[in-house]
Amino acid sequence: MAEQDPSRGTEDSTDEIILDVDTLADVQRGVFKKPEFFGDMSSGSSIENFTSAVQTAAKYINFVGNAITVLGNERQDDDTSWQLTLKEYNEIKKLAYSIADYGRIPYQTIVDFLIILCSIDNLDDMIKIADILEIDELKDQNIIRVPFEILAIRELYKIAYMASALDAIINLFSRFIQSKNNAGSADSDDIGGLISNIGNLLGGLSGGAASVRLQNNSAEDALGHFMSELIEGKRIPMAVIAKNPMKEMPSYIGQALFGESPTALSLMDMNEIFNKKIAVFPKPSSGSGKSSFGMQNFSSLKNAMNIKEFVNKVSFGGSSAAPGSYIDRKIDSIVTDVKGLTGVLDDETFTLNSADVAIPLQIAMSACNCGTSKSPFSSSSFQNGWQSALNVSNHMQNNNSGYLKIIRGLS
Repeated sequence: MAEQDPSRGTEDSTDEIILDVDTLADVQRGVFKKPEFFGDMSSGSSIENFTSAVQTAAKYINFVGNAITVLGNERQDDDTSWQLTLKEYNEIKKLAYSIADYGRIPYQTIVDFLIILCSIDNLDDMIKIADILEIDELKDQNIIRVPFEILAIRELYKIAYMASALDAIINLFSRFIQSKNNAGSADSDDIGGLISNIGNLLGGLSGGAASVRLQNNSAEDALGHFMSELIEGKRIPMAVIAKNPMKEMPSYIGQALFGESPTALSLMDMNEIFNKKIAVFPKPSSGSGKSSFGMQNFSSLKNAMNIKEFVNKVSFGGSSAAPGSYIDRKIDSIVTDVKGLTGVLDDETFTLNSADVAIPLQIAMSACNCGTSKSPFSSSSFQNGWQSALNVSNHMQNNNSGYLKIIRGLS
């Protein structure tokens, strides 16, 4: 008797059955378990290496501030400190336009990163960055601090996503300063810290039973609104239960890239007029990463907008709301809260491809989603999520550039 191919599974696995009316009903009853998959690029060596390279680039941030104040016509061999020349800086600005357009990254973000790249004086640091970008031409001692040689590299457009990740470190709250004090903590992305934060905001939460239940990223086992009230005396917001700060809906991208559970939670919230499926993530930064990925890539979110347009798009899909209708009043209520948390003005316009815009707005929206005075999620959850989304894009451009084109073209 021939041995069974182990890759084909056992007799009761779903790839051994024919899906019809009867068997689909059995799948729903749990007789057959549907195949599940998780893809989470926010864990493992990929994000660790990407983040390490970004931190390496951050060591040279002082050169950005000095570059435009001490530009000279020529650099002399006896100069006591290294600096860019005017010609080199002009070349950086010219190249930055094309790279910014490719990656949908703000122009100044690219300028700053190019200045850093040209200022690196340590080959090991350059190699660490080059490995993540997969630009072998940078691994050359002879181009260290030779700006025109660096700027002539054909694949230099690949710096776009790392540049934006660096921006999330150095300019996070530069535009909406008020947001800095409206996250639950500065550096906690764990469930215990999240429960502690939401307990401080809501009161009446012991954190014990809730924390144990929320450690599991399976939607079937997640603690629900009514169960949380029974156990803890207070209803834990759905955004916290699902570790989904922006209450993202289920998506293929979430499952394939950010560890989203294949089973969603149904939003049963007395504060919502419509039921809504909510994606479940393994940790808050994964949920924030999915939101960040959309802000960085989706065509529907790429244009300049004001705060009311932003709230309408991310919470209600951007459909037209009749003046005075329930949705219009709901949008206005959220806008008022977001303005108070960030300092954004009614007539101010912005794009979501910049960390100093997207992250503060995510922090404010997560507070609104939780019905709390400030976000229970830490600022690092959003910062790590932003970097995780950029790591995904960097990975895609190195392995399948067509994927990003499809995402941007169809979204």
